[in-house]
Amino acid sequence: MLMRSIIFAQKAGAETDGLIKGFRNQGYSVLAAHNGQEVLQLLNGNKPPTVIILNSLLEGPGALDICQYIHKKHKFSKTLILILAETPVDKKVFGDMGVHEIIAKPFSSYEIHQLISSLATTLPSQAGGGINWNRQVTGATVVITIFIAVIVYFVIIPMIVSSKSKKKNVSRFQKSMSVISDESD
Repeated sequence: MLMRSIIFAQKAGAETDGLIKGFRNQGYSVLAAHNGQEVLQLLNGNKPPTVIILNSLLEGPGALDICQYIHKKHKFSKTLILILAETPVDKKVFGDMGVHEIIAKPFSSYEIHQLISSLATTLPSQAGGGINWNRQVTGATVVITIFIAVIVYFVIIPMIVSSKSKKKNVSRFQKSMSVISDESD
């Protein structure tokens, strides 16, 4: 199985520890950084991560500087980038640098994990060993799939069959009418 990885740049603390533990429980290899310089070292020394999560107020090279660096490197084109915003940030500027989502504080660990799961399904995977996004099947996915199957089986297929049998009946009726009209001549 291909290991998914996250570079997580956030100040140390209980909130950070909880997020890292949650990512590890979801099967991610987590590389933690506490400032922009550490993030750049991780980016240069490793394969492109699956996800990069940056605090907007990183020391050293800031989050915008790191996003500009990432934006210039093609090898990060399939990397999901999130910004944790402690203060208002310019969404357009970060968006232009390839950031997929800006999450304003306060936020919950659950919110971040769900966001990554949902965004991960929208990014294309790389053939031959890049990122392998494994779409999580939820209860809603199963219900929708069953609903569509029921509609197809009980509504659409009978309509098609009914339509074909009506055409056959009309054709038979026309033939019988032509036989009747031939006999009456």
